[in-house]
Amino acid sequence: MYMSIKSYFARMNLLRNRGICSVFLVFMAVSWLSSQISISSSSFPESGDTIFYKTNNFPEKGILTAIGKEVVWDYSYLRSPFLSVVNFEKNNEVIEGVGGGVAMFEDGALRYIVNNDMKIVASSSDLIEGKVKTYTEYQTLIPESLKYRDEIFHNSVSEEIFIQKEIPSALQKKLSKILLPLKITTNTISRGEVAASGTLILPWGAEQVLMVKMEISENLECTYEEDGDWKPLTEEQKGFLDLEYKKTKTEFHFYSKDSKLPLMIINWSPNGGPESIKYQVKEISNRDIKRGSGVKEIVAFPNPTFGATKFEFLNYEEGTYTLEIYAVYGAKLWSESYDLKENDIISENFSFLRKGTYLYSIKDSRGAKITTKRLVIITP
Repeated sequence: MYMSIKSYFARMNLLRNRGICSVFLVFMAVSWLSSQISISSSSFPESGDTIFYKTNNFPEKGILTAIGKEVVWDYSYLRSPFLSVVNFEKNNEVIEGVGGGVAMFEDGALRYIVNNDMKIVASSSDLIEGKVKTYTEYQTLIPESLKYRDEIFHNSVSEEIFIQKEIPSALQKKLSKILLPLKITTNTISRGEVAASGTLILPWGAEQVLMVKMEISENLECTYEEDGDWKPLTEEQKGFLDLEYKKTKTEFHFYSKDSKLPLMIINWSPNGGPESIKYQVKEISNRDIKRGSGVKEIVAFPNPTFGATKFEFLNYEEGTYTLEIYAVYGAKLWSESYDLKENDIISENFSFLRKGTYLYSIKDSRGAKITTKRLVIITP
């Protein structure tokens, strides 16, 4: 009897241990699979693809959990009134000697021309609208493959050559003491690592993602042509160009298996915290304002608001602007002036106002009213 009971409990312990082991193995398998999310060339964008993005400028400051597995990034709060449309089309033109491949347009303007391996062979100029720069060493639009702990390194070189007739009159004044044609060579070094994997939560839902931390540095070299040779500009001549010759930036890219392009890109400030967050959206509405339309617009968001409000300017030039808050019966309650850059944002907190409906008015430097709209204050 003793032996049979002992045998019984031994068998039960064995089954229990096997059960625990099975659960443990299932858990480990799920964990392993989630850490092995990867992207490949099968997720490359193709001609005919359209991707929608919104950008939250001046987002809430916060700490980004950037290392490890099974991380959860909750960005479900992201909001923006402005919509960017990215289209991929077959490139049937020869631009600056580059033909074939796929052309990527953002808000109707050419952004990149890429080959079948998603290497950037040409891109739009950062200096003159409508001009294209070519690459002697290619930059990568999206990695061909990616998995947890992968390291990334790209070294690309682009060239732009400006002749007299291509340079706008405003820029010619800066170039009055510089011999033309002028060549600007940009050497871009991108280093990164797939530092984390986990779940990214956006306003429309959640995706399993890989998070890539990228450190990007750019170095500009300016030369002019003389007697068939390219010669470097002097330091004095460089000053006339008013260019940033060295710059670095940190970005966090979030990729899902089928996202085509990053689901989200965070531009990180050198002082800590995000400067802007660009994120994909799945659906658009009639209330979205498309960038690239040329329409001037000022939007307050969120609206209704608990108090913290951003006023985003689209297609407005830099200058002095005044924001005024009125009661609906016409009394001015608050006013402040700002020196803004082009397409800038005013960020204010009106939690001192009581719950209700107000009017906000924005004036330009001449005191002319640009817009007057409703602003609704609610309580938590």
